[in-house]
Amino acid sequence: MTFFNYIKNSFKLYFSNLESYEFIDKKITWQKAFLYTIFFSFISSLISIIIKSFFEFNSKIFVKLFISILLESVIYLPIFLIIFFGFYHFLFKLFDGKADFYQTLKFGLSASIFSTFILVLIYIIPLELLSKRVISILEIIITILGLVFLIWMYVILIRFYSKIHMLSNFKVALILLLPLLIMFILGIFIFFILFIFGYATF
Repeated sequence: MTFFNYIKNSFKLYFSNLESYEFIDKKITWQKAFLYTIFFSFISSLISIIIKSFFEFNSKIFVKLFISILLESVIYLPIFLIIFFGFYHFLFKLFDGKADFYQTLKFGLSASIFSTFILVLIYIIPLELLSKRVISILEIIITILGLVFLIWMYVILIRFYSKIHMLSNFKVALILLLPLLIMFILGIFIFFILFIFGYATF
């Protein structure tokens, strides 16, 4: 599968049926999916800073941003993806998931392509050229659309991970929420610890 076909079929995950998932699953290796995702992230970020520079070009800032996205794409992103999907795969296995790690990784990478595209679209909005009132309205619209997209992505992930791991939709929904629940509980725990120690110092 070529890079452009991979991107097209990754988008189809959000607008098509099971056929798009089967095409990605059968026709591409996890290594290609991994490299294509990183390359897409790098190119998208590069295009976004080029577009932003049209409105206010600064060579020093542009070079810093270019080096930053290069490091993120080559070093930080691959490490993050392995850890992120590795953790989810561990959770799937705890619930008796049937797929191997590479299938979990491959589909997760494919599903992340469209979300990367959405983030790039949001980033290139020239807020510095707009009035405060327009910016406020845009922030509300982006927040609402962001929530809709997150729910949409959540449903897509439930739908396809349940097929891959042969688990019920309920189990997959719970697994996908577990990290958020853990972070929420840890956040509350840390807040109370800080509150208690802060109160004790008075």
